[in-house]
Amino acid sequence: MLSDAPKISVVIASYRRHSHLLKVLDQLVPQRYQPHEVFIVDASPLVEQLTDSQIASYPDWLYYLRYVGRGNASRQRNEALMRCSGDIALFLDDDVEFGPDLLEKYVAAFQESGADGVNGVVLIPGEKLSRAPKLLHPIPIQRPGGPNYQAYDGIIETHVICSASFGATRSALMAVGGFDEQLYGTRDDVDLALRMVRNGFRVIHHNGPQVLHLMVRGNGSRSPELGLVWSTANLFYFQFTHRWRRCRMLLLGRTLWDYCRPSRHWLTPHLIGARWLGVIRAYHEAMGRVNEGPRLGWSPGNHEAGAGEPENLAFGQPARTVSHG
Repeated sequence: MLSDAPKISVVIASYRRHSHLLKVLDQLVPQRYQPHEVFIVDASPLVEQLTDSQIASYPDWLYYLRYVGRGNASRQRNEALMRCSGDIALFLDDDVEFGPDLLEKYVAAFQESGADGVNGVVLIPGEKLSRAPKLLHPIPIQRPGGPNYQAYDGIIETHVICSASFGATRSALMAVGGFDEQLYGTRDDVDLALRMVRNGFRVIHHNGPQVLHLMVRGNGSRSPELGLVWSTANLFYFQFTHRWRRCRMLLLGRTLWDYCRPSRHWLTPHLIGARWLGVIRAYHEAMGRVNEGPRLGWSPGNHEAGAGEPENLAFGQPARTVSHG
């Protein structure tokens, strides 16, 4: 049960979006309901990270972690979750725009609904609120298992969330082990919500909190550095974990058809072979992840994980470096 004035820990996993990240911080400063703490875990090259003077220009709620190693948004978020102490963790992407009432509306949504997870409205440029879910008809490998309510002007229970703007109680996140680090950039948010729902937590879409998601290329599923094999392996892993547990070869065959059928590339037939090999590689990579099992931030049910004040991250001290291979 949340208090009347719950503490909010904002968590931002960032990668190569220096100017947009600063704009997100600038939008947090005038919030009518101030955050208890803001964690940025930045996997950008050192020359593109925030400087000490930039960090020091923000209120003392800011904690900046320099992440060393290949970026993994799920692991970056878990690094912050293990250090945060708020009642609610609010995940924001580093390329969103919002008004000065975003945190206030998240608190109102939690208190009004009693939910354990709240996904606010996430619009993309040129999009407007809708009274119906998005009419998407993805191929089987891309299906999240439910309608997409990101632009829905209403309140409804759903597991198809978007981590560009998603809040959850810290107790629920601790209970399910945080994000699965086998997934990052594609379906990591839906996977988290599915595990929350299956563990008895209530997750909703709420039309109160609203952000504009600029969809800037450079991070997550839009990173040019990751490519088709990585994103397809993510989708295979998600489907094999949650939906296609017994019919994996059937999904492989269907995906080969959807991605590689000649009619899609009749002018460039050489792409068919390249895509075929890419899908096979993605399938084998996903199977390796499945055999390894989920890589959670901590053991599910450990409500004490991450408790306490963040060590060596106090305002005015050098930003902490978190190293991963």
